[in-house]
Amino acid sequence: MQRLRIRFSRGEEIKFISHLDIMRLWERAFHRAQIQLAYSEGFSPHPKISLAVPLAVGVTSEAELMDGFVIRPVSPHWFTAAVSQQLPSGIEILGVYQTALSMPSLQSQVRYAEYRVELEKADGPKDIESAVAALLYFHPAHLGDDYLYILISQLFALLRDMPKKAQDKASYRFIIFAIR
Repeated sequence: MQRLRIRFSRGEEIKFISHLDIMRLWERAFHRAQIQLAYSEGFSPHPKISLAVPLAVGVTSEAELMDGFVIRPVSPHWFTAAVSQQLPSGIEILGVYQTALSMPSLQSQVRYAEYRVELEKADGPKDIESAVAALLYFHPAHLGDDYLYILISQLFALLRDMPKKAQDKASYRFIIFAIR
């Protein structure tokens, strides 16, 4: 058995595809490329594919991570060539890496995610600030031993420093950290 870490992007064409449909898409792409996936054991076996951080519907991605377990070893180069032909437009494989089977799960290795938010047609900095605040409003979530915090001080510093006349489109970046 071999574990492959796949880095891929998700474009505008498929941003409205749900997480379960993305998983099915990858399962079918492996099958069409004639790469045998490993399956979990038990009464109802499932393909051993996992995404690091599933995205919400309507979100695009410049780099997502996925682990796939295959029965027979394949070279990352061959895998990229074979599976890329089976993927719809909107998904592009950016890299494939062999990973040790003994490594912890991909989800447990994620430490942060970086997001970019684009706002269109704002009347001014206050309008943008209220839209971003409404988007980011939440209470820190307790997930096991991890607390998720959104660090937005730099984002609001950018908003304060904006010129008085807002541009047609403003782009801001923020980072979500998982702190152990």
